[in-house]
Amino acid sequence: MKAVITLMASTLLLAGCADPTLREASPQISTGTLAQAKYVVAAPAKWNGYLLMLAHGYRPADAPLSADFDVESRLCKGLLADGWIIASSSYRRNGRIIRDAVADIDALRRHVASEFGQPKRTFVIGPSMGGAIGAMIAETRAPDYDGVVAIGAALTMHDELNPYQLTHRPQMPVLFLTNQSELAKPTAYVEQAAAAPDHPTVIWVVKRDGHCNVNSAETRAALDALVQCARTGRLESNNDATVSLLELPSVAIHKDGRAYATVTGISESFGNIYTQFVSADLQRLGITPGSYFVVGKGDKAFKVQLGKTYSDVPRGQWVAFIAAEGTLKIARNFENASKTLTCKPGDRIFIAKQQSQPR
Repeated sequence: MKAVITLMASTLLLAGCADPTLREASPQISTGTLAQAKYVVAAPAKWNGYLLMLAHGYRPADAPLSADFDVESRLCKGLLADGWIIASSSYRRNGRIIRDAVADIDALRRHVASEFGQPKRTFVIGPSMGGAIGAMIAETRAPDYDGVVAIGAALTMHDELNPYQLTHRPQMPVLFLTNQSELAKPTAYVEQAAAAPDHPTVIWVVKRDGHCNVNSAETRAALDALVQCARTGRLESNNDATVSLLELPSVAIHKDGRAYATVTGISESFGNIYTQFVSADLQRLGITPGSYFVVGKGDKAFKVQLGKTYSDVPRGQWVAFIAAEGTLKIARNFENASKTLTCKPGDRIFIAKQQSQPR
């Protein structure tokens, strides 16, 4: 399945054969609260009967509850254009939560069915802790769901408030979409699940390091494979599910040894900074993997290591990497980068090769 596609081609791939009028229509967004859990549902103008439940990953216990997701992402735009409903729950609390998260997702599924009608098919996508939540849904919630894509699944995540134990006996297909640096735990799950072979459980390997460092095209391909499996009963493993997007062109302004570009987004729970910077900008500045550079805004500047994932640096330190979609993500390991830099979407920030020690 390995492929190289342009961003335009990937957008068309994700949009599939949807009616062009549906691609132009804005989705209907509904929000609310079920018990203590917030929810967001995005529905297209014409529903095809397919429902995607999003199971978010770990969030700090003191973070605000949020069910928001990016309906403008290529994955969501493509699914909505194809007629899918997408629904997300905040869960009733943050922190380590598995059993209660399953219950909250299931309550939202029932709510969607009451509002829109019974889905033809329901699938789950969950990254990190959301992958463990997805695995538990696969083991306990048949026949209400038709399959799970578990991305970088944190299968050993513990929930002290409501302990759980995976049985490794899924009752529906499970596809582990996993970076090459995190294969051990999903491999062990698949090997144990082989003792109960009624439902296929497979690994798709993305040959890229990192945690949940997969792009929208790879995620959509995995979801499409589950849809096909629901029709045929067959789900093949894939040792190279990598979809490499062609490198994005630079839109940064280079001046006096610095590159200036815009903050495109901030992750709500962790404050990770999404930017317009691309590999070409790093190369032009002489910033190489493993080296340090400076990120700044106004008179603030901080030292950042160009790595592959968050754990490349000690807790609290700055790290950056080119994410799977092709742009630079800047973060602090278990700390909030956007608050430290005091930046928000639309702000202009700069990067530069480290010449002297910033604060």
